[in-house]
Order: sequence, then structure tokens, then C-alpha cells
Amino acid sequence: MLIKVLTFLTAACAYFYIRAENRGSQIGVYLSKPLTVLSIIAIALLIDNPISSFYKYLIILGLVFSLFGDIFLMLPSDHFLAGLLIFLITHLFYSAAFAFTSEFHYTWYSLVGFVVLYATGRILFAILKPHLGNFRLLVLVYMIVILTMSWLAFNRWLSTEHHASLLAFAGALFF
Repeated sequence: MLIKVLTFLTAACAYFYIRAENRGSQIGVYLSKPLTVLSIIAIALLIDNPISSFYKYLIILGLVFSLFGDIFLMLPSDHFLAGLLIFLITHLFYSAAFAFTSEFHYTWYSLVGFVVLYATGRILFAILKPHLGNFRLLVLVYMIVILTMSWLAFNRWLSTEHHASLLAFAGALFF
């Protein structure tokens, strides 16, 4: 029952965050964005049948770093680099969770997923590259980490064929 309440709270906080962004309410953003992530962390802590404890805690660590990344990105622009680096660490925790908690069975699907993800990344980087200035290398590293995380999530889904793994892959793609 508590997870259902927290799920509703997460959705409500996310709604208020979007509303605050659209209305330009800085106080609303500062309250609702961290509350959204905190409620997701609470849900993750309450999961009583995780894939493994190691997986659960890697995901929770990633969520905690997401919270701090969001906070840094909400601050004035001189904190942008810190927020980006914190999110880079976040994706490394997620990657570790996907990589170290399942056996991969590399198939041609896995290879196709790899090629599609990295081709997409190359295209996006080519589009962004002229506008990145001094951040070129950082954005390239960040993109490689996100693409690798997505590929690991895809492989996890292929190897487990579990609904939760499909949701994790979908979440990775949203990054």
C-alpha cells in the first residue's frame, strides 16, 4: 500500500514540477523536482523482492546521485559542470547494476542494438559538435557512458526477458 501512495506522490510531484517549469516558478521547481526523486528513492528502498541486493543498492546509489545532479543543475549556471559530472557517476552506477547482476548471452540482437545505439550517438554528436565549444570531450564521454548504459540495459532485457528489465531499458533510452 505504501508503494502505491509513494507512486501517486511521485506522479503528483512530477506534475507540479512540470507545472512550475512552465509557469517559471523557481520555488516550485526547487521543491517539486527533488521531492520527485526522493519519492522514487523511497520506492526503491521499499522494494522487498529485488533482482539482488547488489542490484538494488546500485540503483539506489544511482538515484541518490541523480538527486544531487538535479540539485546542481537547478543552481546557477556555474554549477552545470558539477551537475553533469554527478550525472556521469549516476550512469556508471546504473551501468554496473545492469552489467554485474545478470549473465549476458550475446546474440545478433545484442550486436544490432549496439550498432543502432552507437550510430544514433554518432549522428547526435555530429549535430551537437559545432555548438559544444570547450565541452566537446566531456559531452562525448557522457554520450558514450549513456549509450553503454543503454546497451547494457538492452542486453539485460535480452538475457532475462523480464518486464522490469524492459522498463529499465526504456528508462535508459529516455536519457
